[in-house]
Amino acid sequence: MAILLLVAAVIMWRAWPVETHRLSLNDAERACSEVAAHHGGRVSGYTGDSVDNAVKVNQGNRPFHFDAAAFLASIPKSGGVAECSVLGSDLAVCVGEPLATVLATPDGRRAFSWCPPPSL
Repeated sequence: MAILLLVAAVIMWRAWPVETHRLSLNDAERACSEVAAHHGGRVSGYTGDSVDNAVKVNQGNRPFHFDAAAFLASIPKSGGVAECSVLGSDLAVCVGEPLATVLATPDGRRAFSWCPPPSL
């Protein structure tokens, strides 16, 4: 009976759709810290995401976010992407926001400051 349950669990786990190539939270923290170190300021929030999911979010307003889409296209999908909020840096901020919203490569060496689409 236990073996049957184990086999069923493995089958269910394999069948469940899983987002691939998502950057881990620890790697996102390191990438965002690297961005903040190069641009001044401090990290106020971060998350790891897959490049595919970040592209889907970015497509909410294609003309306004074209540069963000180009940046995401330059990142290998297998590496994932960090999404950071950075306070007090020399990075561009969105109108009415005190912080920069940043997309960064997993190593934090390349970053792009952008304004995410408004929430509905």
